[in-house]
Amino acid sequence: PFKDMLYDYADITARQAVREIESIGGEIDDATLKRVIDNAVAERHTFLMDDIERVTKDKIASDTFGFETGLPLVEAITDGYALSPNRSKAFAETEQRNMENYVRIAIAEESDVVAGVLVSDGMEFDEPCINANGQVWSLEYAGEHLLQHPRCVRSFTYLTAEEVKSHGGIDEE
Repeated sequence: PFKDMLYDYADITARQAVREIESIGGEIDDATLKRVIDNAVAERHTFLMDDIERVTKDKIASDTFGFETGLPLVEAITDGYALSPNRSKAFAETEQRNMENYVRIAIAEESDVVAGVLVSDGMEFDEPCINANGQVWSLEYAGEHLLQHPRCVRSFTYLTAEEVKSHGGIDEE
């Protein structure tokens, strides 16, 4: 089910990205689209499974070591782990945005018309997001900075070479 969720996020995002690229004169064939989606799901699934397993093992070890009497370990796990409703929701929202940005950048890299992206960090109030908002980034830099933190709302708008130039060039560094 988890892999299916990632596939759904990637598929929806990739198809929207292709429509945007076509609207600015580019083209992405079906084989490339499928390859990008499959690669994105495989990469994110592998990363997340290893990371979730590591964090869960560390948390269980910590809770078992610092176990308070009277509180069953099962309750502690339910209340304190990514499986709790709030953490599950935060995890799902963050992973959806991460997958969306990952796929958008991967599709853009396959195009011959996207030269950079305009960063939107919404109404966030942390300094890195405030600084990034409105900047023009290269595809490589955007791919390395998909999100700043959990629940980050960062998104990217495709820019052609002419649009990058009209914005004053690439901002990051």
